[in-house]
Amino acid sequence: MKRANNNGFTLVELVIVIAILGVLAAITISAYISFVEKARLRVDETNALNIKNAISIYIYESDDRNVSELLAVGTGSNVDRIITALQGVIGGKYGPYLEDIGGPPVSAEDYNPRARGRNGWKITINSSTLYVSVVPSEEDDLDFVN
Repeated sequence: MKRANNNGFTLVELVIVIAILGVLAAITISAYISFVEKARLRVDETNALNIKNAISIYIYESDDRNVSELLAVGTGSNVDRIITALQGVIGGKYGPYLEDIGGPPVSAEDYNPRARGRNGWKITINSSTLYVSVVPSEEDDLDFVN
């Protein structure tokens, strides 16, 4: 009696291949999510550094140690006001310090980590040394120390 020529895959072979592909997909997806999260953290770190540098330059140029001119611009939290002010000309003579570099228009929301589902910024300004610190925080906060 002749055996039938079976050139196809068995069900067990197909299930094993699908299981291996599923494991590889799970590993790839988790690595991708981790990569995206790290990129978002880098964006926040870069924005914090840009805000810190912009405030430091503004204070140095204007000698406005309490950033009162920055707080007079815009609406929202003090942090939103500062970021909005730093994007324009302040008092007719200073800035802009946070400018659009040829991309889409930049707004205060672009510099805010809440736009990416995060918390706010804590900006601390030392009035005597003029040291500026910008770190992620539970909510937007502006603090002056001596």
